[in-house]
Amino acid sequence: MSQTLWVFVVGLVLAFFSFTFSTTSAAIVETSFHVKNLNVNRLCQNQVIVAVNGSLPGPTLTIKEGDTLVVHVFNKSPYNLTIHWHGVFQTLTPWADGPEFITQCPIRPGGNYTYRFNLVGQVGTLWWHAHSQWLRATVYGALVIHPRDGQKYPFVKPYGEDTILLGEWWNANPIDVENAALVNGTSPVNSDAYTINGWPGDRFNSCRPSKIYRLDVVPGKTYLLRIINAALNAQFFFKVANHNLTVVGADAAYTNPFPTDVVVIGPGQTTDVLLTANQSPGLYYMAAHPYASAAGVSFNANTTTAILAYQNAAQTTPILPVLPDFNDTPTAFTFSSNLTALVSSPFWSPVPKKVDEDMFVTIGLGLSACGSNQTCGGITSTQKAFLSGVRVKFFISKTPITSVRNHHHRLVLCRNHNHRLVLCRNHHHGLLHRLPETMTDATSSAGNHHLSRHCRACFWRGLDPVYPPPNLVFNPPTARELSFLGF
Repeated sequence: MSQTLWVFVVGLVLAFFSFTFSTTSAAIVETSFHVKNLNVNRLCQNQVIVAVNGSLPGPTLTIKEGDTLVVHVFNKSPYNLTIHWHGVFQTLTPWADGPEFITQCPIRPGGNYTYRFNLVGQVGTLWWHAHSQWLRATVYGALVIHPRDGQKYPFVKPYGEDTILLGEWWNANPIDVENAALVNGTSPVNSDAYTINGWPGDRFNSCRPSKIYRLDVVPGKTYLLRIINAALNAQFFFKVANHNLTVVGADAAYTNPFPTDVVVIGPGQTTDVLLTANQSPGLYYMAAHPYASAAGVSFNANTTTAILAYQNAAQTTPILPVLPDFNDTPTAFTFSSNLTALVSSPFWSPVPKKVDEDMFVTIGLGLSACGSNQTCGGITSTQKAFLSGVRVKFFISKTPITSVRNHHHRLVLCRNHNHRLVLCRNHHHGLLHRLPETMTDATSSAGNHHLSRHCRACFWRGLDPVYPPPNLVFNPPTARELSFLGF
């Protein structure tokens, strides 16, 4: 047996025993998701959406680190769907990750599927969402992981806590919005509103809202706010009027605490902050609007609001915070630079200093011709835009495997699925072994985006501008790409 294989086997055995020991005394938390159509009213319009258990957002799942989560999903909607557990390591259960046609076939209308996995080595806030088409615009919710019994937070225990889910809202079926963009070969239309816990707020002159989310607080008490960006495309600035915040966690990992009056949060990310109700009793807006740094690219510029209400406060007009400018990159950079891991955390690991593999992934825009005698949304109305450098196209066979788990134990095939073209986005090619270091160059990106870590922990190392890696060359966008982006 070679030395490399021996090390791999020993490491796998140790990981198995460590994982087994850590879950022997844990609880099993079991729940059910009933996914079906729901009639709602937003922006003074009635609309049918797909939702879980009759609510938007869906239910918050609360467990302790080390617990086993079992979720029975019953799909009563008209669409195929899967549920992804965003940020969960999925140690020894990669088949439970949820991306359709990657780790499982989708749950067909009328079907059901059970997800079962352990939450080990992660404490804080994650979230779950549909991983089929754009269903995650309305199919999403929070996943809260408390410390296991006998362990404490590395900060003062809060008096209370709440989840703040930032979302996007379209006055249309999100599936239709996505399909129209694919047909036209251009960007999807911008959302009509942003939401806090499913509600746009009261800053829309054309519509008096039927409800605005409200968080009641006791003067002098400290609260833990679990902020989740569940939007499809938007990065946000988030503030609470006249209140400072202390960041204590991000993506289910403790951070070195740092004070701030603004949170910058990208799609898919979570941030845990402490807020102390130390202002004069009254009503204060919690507000968010986009951070959009790409020049010449249109975006939804609306502000979503909720209310922080002090106990026994008079019903006065809430105070609105002053949010940063949409393109305030220095503020965004300062916030991101302060996010560092807490060394005293029980799950902390040092950043590796030795890198075994260097990978450089370029993401940009390409153009392809429209169909015969057709027009579409490219720069000349005869071309479609698509992601370049990460493009993978493949057809689903008549009998793809149902899930990685079934393939692991025995070969079980999906049947009666319609043929359709599947686009794998953000698919990185390359041999991943040992410790790879990946650098990305978004040569034509219209904005920032969260790099989702499916079943993997990532160490983030910024590019040193003084001593960059050798032979590093950045490819500037082409003239056609600049033209497509509106420059």
